Amino acid sequence: GQRGDHRAAVETLKGAPDAVQGEPRLRRQLAWELYRTGDLDGALATAEPLLAAQGESGPDRPFLSLVKGLALAAQGRNPEAAGILGPLQAAQPDNIPLSLTMARVLQRDGRRAEATRLLSDLADRLAKEGKADDERDVRLELAQAWIEAKDWTQAAGVIAPLLDSKEPAVRTQAVLLQAETLVGQDRQADALALLDREGSSPVSPASPASPVLQGRRAEVLFKGGDEREARRILAGLADSGDAPSMLAAAQSWQRLDHYPESIPVLERLAAKQKDSVAAGFLLGSAYERTGQRPRAVAEFRRVLEIDPDFHAALNYLGYTYAESGENLEEALSLVGRAVALEPDNGAYVDSLGWTYYQLGRHEQALGYLERAVRLEPADATLQEHLGDVYVALGQKERAREAYRRALELGDGQAGGAGTTDHNEKVRRKLADLGQGAPGGTRPQR
Repeated sequence: GQRGDHRAAVETLKGAPDAVQGEPRLRRQLAWELYRTGDLDGALATAEPLLAAQGESGPDRPFLSLVKGLALAAQGRNPEAAGILGPLQAAQPDNIPLSLTMARVLQRDGRRAEATRLLSDLADRLAKEGKADDERDVRLELAQAWIEAKDWTQAAGVIAPLLDSKEPAVRTQAVLLQAETLVGQDRQADALALLDREGSSPVSPASPASPVLQGRRAEVLFKGGDEREARRILAGLADSGDAPSMLAAAQSWQRLDHYPESIPVLERLAAKQKDSVAAGFLLGSAYERTGQRPRAVAEFRRVLEIDPDFHAALNYLGYTYAESGENLEEALSLVGRAVALEPDNGAYVDSLGWTYYQLGRHEQALGYLERAVRLEPADATLQEHLGDVYVALGQKERAREAYRRALELGDGQAGGAGTTDHNEKVRRKLADLGQGAPGGTRPQR
């Protein structure tokens, strides 16, 4: 278990002699290891009888409650998870991982004010205790929460102190977030000035200018209409021969939804760094987005040969198969492994549900797609998938509700032709159900 081989830990515990199978310490450890493998139902089925036997003051109650709360959180059962994790977090207010988990559960449950207050109070306490590294991590999480809420003023206030960090990686992340808040306030000129100042000067005496910040500056320029200057910057990064600069250029092109431009950069980078899973994954994504499915599949397989547990590639390859209706049993295995590695990743859970849907196993699909929507309630594509499975099960009113929600979310997303086409497809599905709709793009996997 400490090595990270949780499946082997589960098999070891299950293989214990019958005489000790019911021993509470063994069952407690089994519940935890089942959770770590992504077997959430198994973890709950193991932990709950132990909790019932413990009573209100049993010595193992806090640990078993934690296992149950985490499993419920990964299932997207947010009110139940909050009810269990809340008292644990209150009893351990300086437990940073638990506080971060609790904040995410509260946000998914629509309780953003409580989530941000929890994070803000924790950051203030850590500052008073002189725990600068922990405070920084919590403030970054808090800033991201405000950005997701589009409360740019609050986000900017949280980020501001981090702009003076002596750590290059921290300052770079803070600058990226602050630039996002400025763009959100339609202050593109201020965002460009910030990125230009930080991205064109050394981040430390031993470090060159940040290619990541230069790439983000190009993105702001491109979206602001100065495509010529943006292309000049990205071409300079791509032609530099420096691997981080090439990767930054490719990532910027993909964030701009210009996947064809990223391909030659990534092909050169992948040839230069054959063991780079980041370059290989981005290249596979670009091939898939440009309709080159066989090349995408080959690239994802190459990435998984380098790192068999690279969950983003496991998910993307499996989803690619599921979308095309081919190799569905293998797709089920691939996305199942991705979900086991990240059980609270809504996109991965959606992939698993969608694969079951493509296999015609609609009842199983429903459970995973409802869980995915609880984990990512603001994702239009997940709502559309849920509507499709409701249609397959004959639950037309629920399907209408899911499609309407998909349209609301899709109309609220920034996007180009892809978003428009997606929304039109959902409107047609609503019309096919006998009721039109008032006037998301496929998620980045």
